[in-house]
Amino acid sequence: MGLDLTSFVRAIERLAEGEAVLRERPAGSIVQDGVIQRFEFTYELACKTLRYDLKMTLAVPNALYSNRSGQRLTPHEFQS
Repeated sequence: MGLDLTSFVRAIERLAEGEAVLRERPAGSIVQDGVIQRFEFTYELACKTLRYDLKMTLAVPNALYSNRSGQRLTPHEFQS
């Protein structure tokens, strides 16, 4: 069973749509805020997708590290 990237691909497409609108109307701060929010959502989804994929493919899932602090994750922390 392969990794389902449907949500991630959809998030990237939505981010690209927002960027296109921002290029057309660069003065709109509301549009800019929306694009930033879409970027943050896409980034978080990418991290979660990568974490899930690594969890499923690594021989030793406890060897994963947090992407922000560099500290080793316990199995309980990794599940959340």
